[in-house]
Amino acid sequence: MSRILPLSPKLAHQRWQRFTDYRHAEKLTTVPVVAPESAQAAADMPLVFVKQGEQFVLSALLGLARETNHCLNEQHGWEAGYVPAWLRTPPFRIIVPPGGKPSQRALGIDQQSPWLDAAGDQGFEETLLDDQQQLTPAVKEVFEFLTKLEKHVVKTQQAVDALASHKLLTPWKLDPVAGTAVPHLYRIDENAFHALPDDVFNTLRRKGAVAIAYTQMISTHQLPALKQRAQKTTVPKNIDLDALFGEGGDGLSFDFDRS
Repeated sequence: MSRILPLSPKLAHQRWQRFTDYRHAEKLTTVPVVAPESAQAAADMPLVFVKQGEQFVLSALLGLARETNHCLNEQHGWEAGYVPAWLRTPPFRIIVPPGGKPSQRALGIDQQSPWLDAAGDQGFEETLLDDQQQLTPAVKEVFEFLTKLEKHVVKTQQAVDALASHKLLTPWKLDPVAGTAVPHLYRIDENAFHALPDDVFNTLRRKGAVAIAYTQMISTHQLPALKQRAQKTTVPKNIDLDALFGEGGDGLSFDFDRS
């Protein structure tokens, strides 16, 4: 579980390194996505709405068992095409600062990240702060990316909230693969969506909610590919995969054209 602390001079001794694989996503079954990247994500993986408290969060479905990511290979390489933006910024996160207002944001450091040397003794070369206790250029770049991403998070959540307010989300129960079923998954209720009155549909369209709804519905066609990845990653090594199934470094940008 993540333990995220706000970046301050107290953490100046810590070191970090840019991720070289996706081990930080090993136990993630879902990952949040924002509207601008949703179409690209939907081309490679199913999208779902994950219920968290009273809200539903638009997310990419990465695995078909709890705390399992079926989009990774044994070397923690990514197997699913598009990489959601949320996975490209370890060990950094945007957080509400302790004692701050809900609208305030600060840069946080995940103390459990494999890309952070919290004790400063593992040989990681990247520092968090410079000699003047300011963000280093590399950290500033990540912070700017996360700040832009957070704006998209807010707008995306407003659109999803609008879908939920019109009772357009319905539970989506998926059979697990070698594990416990993933809880709290929802999808668009297609019958309810297509029965919307014109005025409600147009209101949702102006909020960006209609585009999200269509994208989620289209993304369900990626479920067979995810099931196939899940089956392959759970097959014992001594089994012939061909017999079972037949033959056959990241930077930061906001075009979301990343894989």
